[in-house]
Amino acid sequence: GRFNDEVGANDFTNKVTVPNAQECDMLGIDYMPVVWPGFSWAYRNLKNPDAEKKHVFNQIPRKAGEYYWRQIHHAVEAFPS
Repeated sequence: GRFNDEVGANDFTNKVTVPNAQECDMLGIDYMPVVWPGFSWAYRNLKNPDAEKKHVFNQIPRKAGEYYWRQIHHAVEAFPS
């Protein structure tokens, strides 16, 4: 991913999502930002317990949905009505 925490998500919104949304609006093109819930190697390695030792557990924490929600909140704010 391009970011792995709330600060990075905020920065990505300001530097990428908002300008992209504005450009698409000027061109009359629909724009749909992508959001994602986070990442942990634990979900990919359930069948291989030794793999967890090789990867960072909870590499991009979901923080009980806060990480995902923040991205959605900023994506919605990028599209003024």
